[in-house]
Amino acid sequence: MKKTIFMIATSASLVFASCKGNAEQSEDATTETTTVTEEPAAEEPATVVGVWKLTDFNVDMEVPKGQEKALEDMKKKMIESTTYTFKEDGTMSFKNHLVKETTGTYTFADGKITIKNNTTKQDETVTVDELTSDKLVISSEQGGRKATMSFAK
Repeated sequence: MKKTIFMIATSASLVFASCKGNAEQSEDATTETTTVTEEPAAEEPATVVGVWKLTDFNVDMEVPKGQEKALEDMKKKMIESTTYTFKEDGTMSFKNHLVKETTGTYTFADGKITIKNNTTKQDETVTVDELTSDKLVISSEQGGRKATMSFAK
């Protein structure tokens, strides 16, 4: 909007200046051109703070024959019900259809999130594979299997 107003004002002043008679113009008058450029707004670094809803997950394992439907049903329920909430004060909560709500604390450093569960007092560290303002992808490896979870704000 500001650019549009600036462009209209500049164009109008050029039209009015070009309509003046030669008698009104001084012979030694100089014209200065000013170029206005806007610096792009600096993007704030992406943060894990916020409410993240599960959008997809993959577990590196073979599904036993005949269990494909059960796995798909479980995956659907997990996607519908799983959220992580990370607060600025370092506290967090997790919930899904299996767990009402689990609380804890977290740290985010060096591309990893470490969560300490308030109930079990256990630490779990996951790797942040991707983090943008509206997407979070985390992964962890256990027993030689990699699990990847994708979230959206």
